[in-house]
Amino acid sequence: MASNFDKQKVTLADVEQNSSGPLAARQSSEQEFVKTAEELERKTKELIEANQRLLLLNQLSNSMILGDKPQEQLNAAFEAVAEELGAKYYFNYRTDENAPDTLFLESSRGLGPNESQAIRRIKFGQYLCGQVAQSRRPLIVENIHLLADAATAGVRAMGIKAYAGLPLVAHGHLFGTIAVGSTQQTRFTTSDIDFLKTVADQSAAMLDRSRLFESLREDEANLADFFENATMG
Repeated sequence: MASNFDKQKVTLADVEQNSSGPLAARQSSEQEFVKTAEELERKTKELIEANQRLLLLNQLSNSMILGDKPQEQLNAAFEAVAEELGAKYYFNYRTDENAPDTLFLESSRGLGPNESQAIRRIKFGQYLCGQVAQSRRPLIVENIHLLADAATAGVRAMGIKAYAGLPLVAHGHLFGTIAVGSTQQTRFTTSDIDFLKTVADQSAAMLDRSRLFESLREDEANLADFFENATMG
């Protein structure tokens, strides 16, 4: 026959067993709530960021369409993009029909006079920006501070940890490249790259329009000279 002490032990064990279920369920519910709250916060931040960038893209697009000084507008656009992406550096190179396979530094952010002078003119395939021009494809490099290759040596010396470079191409014509470099983050997100690509596409389209307008003005001037000479003759 079980003693009163044995009965008491059994009763306490039963109580502990019966209470462990609701306690575990409550803890699981609290963990799920925290997880849901964190996910909601993350989604909210992403939505705010997307709206901010959409507004910025709209402003840049209007400026490019209505403005009449393409390079000044590009400089302002690239500065705004670098600021939005938290990038200390940006590098905007242009091509020149009179210097094939060569890039010229048109504008930049974060570079000192000596640094600008050192990379003001590079060949296709030289450094990361030269590789972008040569391939006409985006080039994304992460964790640069952990690398030891020659191609990233220049940006690594600047303290850049993440690099994203894109070609400025419209209707098969290469106008140059745009790249950003961050000394804080080790990688750019997919949304960062998409944002930069949209700006690069808009920039190339603006440069293409400017090129066509310039060509049209030259044709008009040549036509006017032709008729003037024909009249005089």
